[in-house]
Amino acid sequence: ESTAMPGPLRLASSCRPSFFAALRVTGDDPVVAVAADGDGIVGLGVATRRQIYLNGTPAVARYLSCLRVAPRARGSPAVARGFELLRRELSARPADLTLTSILDGNTAATRLLTNRHAALPAYDRWQGCTTRVIATRGAPPPDTSVTAPEADELAAFLATHGPRRNGFPVCRVGDFNGTDDSPFPGLRVDDFLALRDPAGRLAGGRGC
Repeated sequence: ESTAMPGPLRLASSCRPSFFAALRVTGDDPVVAVAADGDGIVGLGVATRRQIYLNGTPAVARYLSCLRVAPRARGSPAVARGFELLRRELSARPADLTLTSILDGNTAATRLLTNRHAALPAYDRWQGCTTRVIATRGAPPPDTSVTAPEADELAAFLATHGPRRNGFPVCRVGDFNGTDDSPFPGLRVDDFLALRDPAGRLAGGRGC
């Protein structure tokens, strides 16, 4: 938490009360590599696994995240060994692709991942993504209604529209049961609102 990602917007995320429980939000089968010196942890890298759509087809992706290096340790052998450990673990757990999201302007992380570092996968820029803020107030569009969805229709809707977006997670009926071991921990069907067209068909949804 104390080592924020550098850049015009400095972002640090909290994983309390449990670091490993928080990893479930990004996927399963976590690989965690830690670099340490005599004064404590100086580097961290995490890779989790999730099934996503790639060009309309389900694919296994590794999401490389939590890349952190303490300022005092940048360029140190301990950090290099930590990334080498991460690379070896990922080589033993093959995936169709490895993804990392970087805040626009975080040039330090971009250089780290695209300079063909021997201890990391060979990265290329794939595509950008925009996180939009959705208003929680206001009336729905005319001739529509907002109701609670059923689990099967929500899964069918996501399976229909998800393949149109690269990186969209593959969702199944039982994924939104709210349990800690589900692909979306804590998120239940009851947490979704469904936007319906005049014929009552599901036209959109939001879960939080």
